[in-house]
This record gives sequence, C-alpha cells and structure tokens, in this order.
Amino acid sequence: MAGSNQPQAPPSEGPARSLAGRHEKIDQPTFLRWYNSTFGTHLSEVREAEEKLKKVIDLIEEVEVTRRKTGCGYHAAYELVMDRRKHPEKYLQGEHSYSGSGNKSTKEDEEFEEEYGPMDAELFQAFIDYVMADPSLRRHIQDDHKMKA
Repeated sequence: MAGSNQPQAPPSEGPARSLAGRHEKIDQPTFLRWYNSTFGTHLSEVREAEEKLKKVIDLIEEVEVTRRKTGCGYHAAYELVMDRRKHPEKYLQGEHSYSGSGNKSTKEDEEFEEEYGPMDAELFQAFIDYVMADPSLRRHIQDDHKMKA
C-alpha cells in the first residue's frame, strides 16, 4: 500500500552507509596523518609552553599565598618558596609553619616597591624574569608579539 504509515526498515547497505565507512576507514586516518605531520611539532611546542606556563602560574600563586601567610615581601616569599621546594623536610612541622625571614620586608623588597610601585608590580616582575629566563617561553612570547604587530 502506497499510503501506509508503517515505517520501512532501513536498507542494510546504502550510499550513506558506504560513505560513512569510507570516512572512518580512509578519510579520517589520512587527515590525521596529514594534520600530525603538518602541525605535530608546533602542537608539541605549544603543549610544552603550556606546561611551563602552568608551572610559572603555580609558583606565582605559591609565592602570593606565602606572602599573605607570613606578611613578608614578594622577594622574601619567593626565596622561602624556593627553599621549601628544595628542602621540604625543613617544613614538615605543619602546613602553616614557615621559617625564614619572618614578617618583615627585606631592604630589597622596600627598594623595589619604592622604584616600581605597589607589590603587584613585584609579582609581575617575578613573572617576567622567570619567563624571560626560559628560552622556549621567551621565543613564544616574542612570536606572539610579532604576530600582533
């Protein structure tokens, strides 16, 4: 009956199914080989830069938390964080136990603040120093700057 409302069973093999099969078996693998051969090294560099940036951000956050907990300046907090990373056994007494410069800013912290302004400038400077010390991060920043210019 031509006017019947009953659904018809889908064809077992049709043009759409054969195109889907070709896409999965030929087109996708070919595209992935081209994509990885064309962009693979760039994607690896981006992943490496992202990992390094994450480490920098983690360091900055750890310095900021240490500065707030101890009341010291950024320079002293950075030195405390780096010492804690190198010698964690010295800091096993408790999460909030710190030894080191105490609650007073160092002369270097005070001079930096006088020259560059509020403490946020110190944090930014620490970030720039860390990034610029790493050749691959520096190269990515310079490449981004060239692209924007």
